[in-house]
Parts: sequence; C-alpha cells; structure tokens
Amino acid sequence: MTLRRKPAMLDHSADLTGSNVGQAGEHNRGLVLRAIHRYAPISRAEIARQSGLTKKAIARIVDRLLDEGLVMEARRRRGLRGQPAIELEPGSQGMFFNRR
Repeated sequence: MTLRRKPAMLDHSADLTGSNVGQAGEHNRGLVLRAIHRYAPISRAEIARQSGLTKKAIARIVDRLLDEGLVMEARRRRGLRGQPAIELEPGSQGMFFNRR
C-alpha cells in the first residue's frame, strides 16, 4: 500500500503586503467620503456603525479629509446623552467627488 502525502499548505502571506494594504486604505477612505456625501450631516460614530470600521480608523480618515478640505465639521448635535456629536458635511474641495 502506498501512502500519499498531503499537499503542503500554501503561504499567502505575500498577498497581504504593500499595495494591498494601500488599496484597503484607499477603499476605506472612499467608503467614508461616500458616506459623508450621501448621508450628510453624519457623525463619526454613525459612519463607524454603518461601515463596520473602528472609531479610531474613522477618526484618522476624517482628520485627513478635513486637512484636505474634502469634508468639514458643520455643527454639534444637541439633546442627546454624552458629548454632542459633531456632524460632518462635504467641504468646498469635495463638492466634485465622483460617486462610484
């Protein structure tokens, strides 16, 4: 009787480097920007809930979008518990964003 060996597991770790990480970042950035354009005014917490991204990731992405002028902080929501949420809206530089 001849025993067959199981094929070795393939190492896919190389697939998770470099451009794939960059592509994921660009995808997440686009996701946040589209959410702001479609549902403005919207808070960071609402974007996190809708997108499934962490609040920390949303904060980093929104900070970059604010610096680029693609979004702006509009107003604070009143009447809810805790610290009032800051609503986000498209910025003057983001008015011509291409929705895909």
